[in-house]
This record gives sequence, structure tokens and C-alpha cells, in this order.
Amino acid sequence: MNVSRKKILGTIAATTGILAAVAYPAHAEGDSKAKQDGDPSATYIWENDGGADPDKADFYWDNDLAEAVACEEVEANPLLEADNRVFPGVTWTWYYDDSERPESVSMDSVLSTLTASFKAIHDLRNNCGITGDLNLDFKYGGERDHEQFTSEGTAYEINVSFADLAGSTVGNGGSDGANWGEDNDVPYVRARGHVKLDSDTNWMTPGAAGCPENFREDGDLQKTDMQSTVMHEIMHVLNVDHAEEDGTPMPDDTDNPKAYQTMASATATCTVFERTLGRGDIATLVDLYGTD
Repeated sequence: MNVSRKKILGTIAATTGILAAVAYPAHAEGDSKAKQDGDPSATYIWENDGGADPDKADFYWDNDLAEAVACEEVEANPLLEADNRVFPGVTWTWYYDDSERPESVSMDSVLSTLTASFKAIHDLRNNCGITGDLNLDFKYGGERDHEQFTSEGTAYEINVSFADLAGSTVGNGGSDGANWGEDNDVPYVRARGHVKLDSDTNWMTPGAAGCPENFREDGDLQKTDMQSTVMHEIMHVLNVDHAEEDGTPMPDDTDNPKAYQTMASATATCTVFERTLGRGDIATLVDLYGTD
């Protein structure tokens, strides 16, 4: 099963709170400047200094606010359908296919991001003060063509690669199925999932420069956080569903914590707060894979 995540490029119409799926326009006269200094962990805010056109107020992120909202109560939302399974107590081996990686990111930065993403899920990394253990693990199996698959013995595999994804989709992840059998009276199970990242997306990786100050004036400067996307797609492999159908937060939308989870169905450019799990993300993982 394939489940995709889309990016949102846009401005907030301050009078209506509607997010438009268009690139950021040039600054209106008197509009506030972005507080971006190239640090991907920098604070983003929504502000209009009163002198700007209210329909062109700038929308970007306050990570502290976003993390606080993500830690509010959200019910677990697993994705369990007839052909999907949960495999607690196993180690998933992930492999990387470098063949369609965009030149804008190095292989080392991609592998570093992937490693950090799997670790963040395994460790239930969050800013909510929640602790717990998951009954699953991940290990890196090396670089290989994504068509390869272990044909002998028991195997749980995740293939990570780049591809030219349709439209505004930045990531695609899910289960490729599982089969059970027996070889010489020895039972086995082979399960495989995939994570695909869009090869045309302008990616931001941990430790790299974030969006420049004028990112709203030029769509080419807007970056999508790779770690947030990878974590989202890994969780689809683990049969975690979207937090909600339309996961794009509105400014100061503190009544909608689902939209601030890593599993929100859409992500805005130049945001990094989804590198940590929200309460709903954690509740779902613990529901499916918790040790207690």
C-alpha cells in the first residue's frame, strides 16, 4: 500500500485563515521580515505589522508553539487493513538506492538523515516529556538496487530510494506486502516496505543551511525538511495512518493538534518541528509496538 505526503507552499490569508497552495509572493509594503538566519532550527512566526496588506501576511513557523500543540492529546491512528500487518519484536533492515539522488544533496547527508530518522522513531524522540520503549529495531544493510530482495530465510526490509513523484508529493511510503512459507519444515516470513523521496524537491537536511531570509520571495529558495518526510514515510511502512485528512496547520490553530503531528498529511516548506514526534504519533506507535 502506498501512502503519500504532499508539501504546501503558500501564504495565509489573514482574514480567512485559508492556506493557498501557491508560492510565497513578494513582501507587501510594511510586511515583516522573516527571522531566518540560515539555521534550520531557527524560529518561524506568523506576523503582520499592521501596515501590510492583511491578505499577504507572512506565514511561517514558531517551532516552540508547534511543538507545544503537537504534545496535546491526540488519539492513536493506526492503519490496519486486510493486506497490512504489524510485526512487533523484529528488526527491520533498511537499504538505500542512490541511483536517482538529486545533485543538490550528497549521499553522506542523505544517509545521515536516514539514520537520524530511524533513530528518532526507535527512540520515540519527542518534546512532550513522554518516555517508552518500542518492540522493534532498525539497522542499515547497505546500498543496493531497490529491486533486490532477500529470497531466503526470514527478512523484514525497507528500501529507501529517490524517484520523480507526481505533483507536489514529496514522499511516498508503505508496505509492499508480506509472504509466509516453509523451507525444509522451517517457517519463514518475508515483509518489505518502501520509502521514496521526490528527486525534484528542494531538500533541507539536518546540519545544512536552512531557508534564506528571502525564501518567501522566490519559490526556488523554499526547502522541504528531509528528516520530517522520511520519518513520516517510515511510519507508513509500520502501518501508521495520517493524523488527519488535511494536515496543514493554520496560524495559531491550537485547537487542531492533529495537524502538528509528524503524521500530518501535508508539510509546509521551511519547517523542522516534525523531526520530533507528537503525542498522537507516539500513542499510535506504542499502541502497535509498545513493550507494555
